[in-house]
Formats: sequence, C-alpha cells, structure tokens
Amino acid sequence: SIRHRKSTEFARGLNSTSSNDITYLNSLMFTEDELILESKVEKDTVKAILDSFKLNEKDGANNEGYKNIDDFNILNAYPIIQIKDDTYIIFITNSLFEASYETPFFWLCADKKYQPTAMKNRGNFTEEYSARKLENIFGSDNVFKNVNIYQGTKLAGEIDILVIYAGRAIILQAKSKKLTINARRGDDSALKNDFKNAIQKAYDQGYWCSELFESPQSKFVKENGEE
Repeated sequence: SIRHRKSTEFARGLNSTSSNDITYLNSLMFTEDELILESKVEKDTVKAILDSFKLNEKDGANNEGYKNIDDFNILNAYPIIQIKDDTYIIFITNSLFEASYETPFFWLCADKKYQPTAMKNRGNFTEEYSARKLENIFGSDNVFKNVNIYQGTKLAGEIDILVIYAGRAIILQAKSKKLTINARRGDDSALKNDFKNAIQKAYDQGYWCSELFESPQSKFVKENGEE
C-alpha cells in the first residue's frame, strides 16, 4: 500500500517541466514508522520481520554465488535493503511476496534437528488443507483422510484423501515436494527427478489404489479403524 501510494504521488507530480535527473528511488523507500502506522503492528514485530528479510553479511550480501543469470540470487531470498537506521528500500515488490513464501522453508531445513518435524508438518498441512477444500465442495461426510486398503491382513495401499460422491470415487495423493534450485536453473535431470517425486509418484499411487477398487478382496479402513 505504501509503495502504491508513493508511486502514484510521484507520477502525478511529474509535468512537462520536470527535471531530467528526477529520481523514482524515493517512492521505493519506506521507514519503520510508516510500516507501523500502515499495518497497526507493534514496532518489535515489524523490526523482527524487516531483520528477517533484509540483506546482511551473514546471508552473503556480496552475492558471490551469483555468476550467471540462472544462479541463485540472494536478493530473491532477502529483498529488503537497509539504507539508514530506520529507512529501507525494495526494488521489486514481488520479490518480497515470493521470499515470504520461499525463504522460511530454508530456515527450517537449516535446523537439522527440527528438519524431520518440519517436513512432516509440511506434508500434514498439504493433506489437511486439501481435505478442507474438498469438504467445502462435497461435504465432510463424503471425505475421508488416510484410508488404508487391506487385502486380507496385508496393507496393500493407502489413500491420503478419498472422496465418495454420486457413485464416484476421487483419490488424492498429496505431495509437498518443491522444485529444487537445480531444476529451476534448467537442469533437465533435476527437473525430471523433481517431477517424478512430486507428480509421477502421486499418480502411480493413485492409479494402484484405483486398481484395488476393482478387487473384491479389498477392504477400506478409515484412520479410526472403522471399515
């Protein structure tokens, strides 16, 4: 909102007699006080968020690894640059939106002790979110999570989310796999591997479970043990 307002004011202030050396940079800058006033969020929280997404030495402010156009650019992860004690600048607003989604994932992965829990929670969220959206469409009575398929006493398959509606079965196998940096750079083998783990495995699991629907020996059990 601050950026939009400032850029609009800048554009309206231009006229045919404006100097050729007029700068747009001021409309890209903001202060802590402006953020606090706009967001109604306390100063300590605003400062903590700014510190988390600003470029600093420990994150590699010199951007040494950025040699080619497809290399990782540290500014994509930390797009806020501190100009003075309380003044900051962001050149591309969209970079902040992307960083707020992407960067915390790497913070969690950097904590090796917590990483397994983070990945488990990521998968759980994917399932829970998907289930809620399907319940909004088909009703909670028709949506089942974590359905195990048994043939005799053997576990033959597992469905993350199963919808039974109007004589049809919809199978969702949820994957929370991200594109790796190498895949984003255009590495064909990395891209194929990411596709396999994110898309192909889910399809294969779903297809196998659909085959089990055809078998009279199959028994479907909800997560509470009810058949």
